[in-house]
Amino acid sequence: MLPIPGVRMVDPRTLKNHSLNIELYGEDVPPHLLDSVKQHGVRDPLLVCKSSNIDLDGIVVSGRRRRIAAIKSGLKDVPILDWKCDDPDELELNLIVHNIRAELTVEHRARMAAKLVEIEGRLADKRKKSGVSVPASEKGTAVEKAASHVGMSKATTARAIKAVQNADQLKASGQEEKAAAVVQTLNKGKVIAALRESESKQSEAPKKDDSSKAVTEKIALVVKHERLFREAVVATMLALDAKHKADPEFSRFAKFESILRSISESQERPKVEAGRLNAEWNRFLSKEAE
Repeated sequence: MLPIPGVRMVDPRTLKNHSLNIELYGEDVPPHLLDSVKQHGVRDPLLVCKSSNIDLDGIVVSGRRRRIAAIKSGLKDVPILDWKCDDPDELELNLIVHNIRAELTVEHRARMAAKLVEIEGRLADKRKKSGVSVPASEKGTAVEKAASHVGMSKATTARAIKAVQNADQLKASGQEEKAAAVVQTLNKGKVIAALRESESKQSEAPKKDDSSKAVTEKIALVVKHERLFREAVVATMLALDAKHKADPEFSRFAKFESILRSISESQERPKVEAGRLNAEWNRFLSKEAE
């Protein structure tokens, strides 16, 4: 290739791809690009951050796919242009702006816009603290600026951002099929429909497993029945005492009292003992009626 002013050749393995690239675009390289690099090499220079900050220095701002293709093709050097940048937010903003391409889906554009809004908010805080005024050409809301970069209207951008955020929440809650359906609708260009779909699907999120609450309620029910059973035992004993005082046939009452006491002290299930108590009490009443 012909020499270009400012361009230098470096080993692509010494450069770095930003994590934001992977987050937004993944690490796939189109087959046609890989074939082109294998045959012709890298003809367009990569834009690379030149910084005193070691974490930023060497990060590819534009050309991440060409870098990967060059490494896979075994190239020892690629052309780069240095771009001086010491602010991580400025780097991320330019990284997104330089990677907007016509073939990007609406989902990609929405995710890029969401990130741009986030970055613009941090940059605005920095400008405010440092007292730097924003040029008239750069004024506007964060969403307006993001929309301008990704090639969508402000309203469409805001809706698309909300739709992908809702889709992510659906996916996180285990509703992967519903989340995928929202993204599919979004990528057909039906942004309003995707937003409505994402909001309606969210309301249908599956209920959380609340087995611990169910167990607590069941235990409370058992305790309640145990308490009621014990109250029945006490009431029966009081009734027995009253009858005992009024009846000279002590042995009959003494026998039932013995049975009643064994029920009261039993460790058996309340339902079983309640049945026994009921049977003995009815038997006692029937004898009394004789």
